[in-house]
Amino acid sequence: MPRSRKVFKKRKGTFFKGRNITSSSNSTLDADNDVRCKKCDNGMDMQVLKNNSGLAISFVLKCCVCPYRVEFSSSDYHEGTQRATVNTRYVYVMRSIGRGAEAGRMFCALMNLPQPPTRFTPYNKRLLNAVKLVSEETMQKAT
Repeated sequence: MPRSRKVFKKRKGTFFKGRNITSSSNSTLDADNDVRCKKCDNGMDMQVLKNNSGLAISFVLKCCVCPYRVEFSSSDYHEGTQRATVNTRYVYVMRSIGRGAEAGRMFCALMNLPQPPTRFTPYNKRLLNAVKLVSEETMQKAT
């Protein structure tokens, strides 16, 4: 019998009983009860906008009573562009582990994430500029 089977045979049973990190009562956001309007102190309705940019998602909180509305994104954007930083980080990670766009799409599908950016080229250019800058600074410090 392989060693891995022996180890898993010994480990049958419940692990960390009573030590759940998340519970079903607090893992979901019920915006009507949890989030209050700044103007009238009533519940708010949360919506996810469809005009997302790759892995970045835009949210809208609307008051159920008054016209108060707040929009925010799940990621910051690079200065002067509409490129979300989460997309740049995603491309950097895929390149770092030696995988490409297809592996990234498969990962996002398995993790139930939004579809990643379709073109890596603009992100690769931004990463190339950052790598050049860091490498030049590092080489100057080394001399």
